[in-house]
Amino acid sequence: MPKRFMTEEKLNCEPCHCIDMPPDVRHHAIDVMRLREGQCIEVIDRCGQLVLASITRQDITKNKKGYFLMVEEIVSQNEYSSYYNYQSIAAIAVIKWSRFEWMLEKLAEIGIDTIIPIIFERCAFSPKVILQTWPKKQARFERILASAQRQSFSNRVELIQPLSLDDFLRYYNEISDNSSILSLLSTVNGQSFSTIMQTENSLICSITGPEGGLSPYEEQRCIDEGAKCISLGRSILRAETAPIVFWGAVRAYNVI
Repeated sequence: MPKRFMTEEKLNCEPCHCIDMPPDVRHHAIDVMRLREGQCIEVIDRCGQLVLASITRQDITKNKKGYFLMVEEIVSQNEYSSYYNYQSIAAIAVIKWSRFEWMLEKLAEIGIDTIIPIIFERCAFSPKVILQTWPKKQARFERILASAQRQSFSNRVELIQPLSLDDFLRYYNEISDNSSILSLLSTVNGQSFSTIMQTENSLICSITGPEGGLSPYEEQRCIDEGAKCISLGRSILRAETAPIVFWGAVRAYNVI
């Protein structure tokens, strides 16, 4: 299976044409992975386009050769599928920024399709501070996600702007269907994790709260919208740990 790489560039190419290898792909493929001429790779550009190409070397100057890509096939974002047969959404609390960044990185490595930050009542920051700070940090968050995707060869992750719980639930209702499942990770009266994996799901969405958990109103609001309370065991996990444990278990369940 070809190694998959991400680039922040937009690739303008056609099949059977040779293009410059983007610097970020060259660094990871040639300098880090030690791939060589003739090997086939997949490159996903910033528009979500997937390019299947082989590595080639051509003369740049009389005494110097450079790395290029010989394009074999171009696949649009809608045509190539995820590694799994369901869409994955992680709705996570906005917590202290350093721990939030760690959580983003690990979710990207696992291969989550969409990450949605939620502004809960017990978040570390007020809604005003979160919405004012987000634009300043968004570029950094995107770099963290891109780096994690390159490292793990996962698909591109969509990071949505922070939403209130009500806005998120409206968003979920718009995209979900009868084969979707909304999981609220809870240590109180939670069902066994295995219960959500008994049926074929087109969409799995998890909700994890901040330190201190969801307020009683927020938890009931999720349940009223059809969320299933899922337990990950007796341990009380940190806000950044819970979604990693949940999605790691989901992915492992699909592999076993």
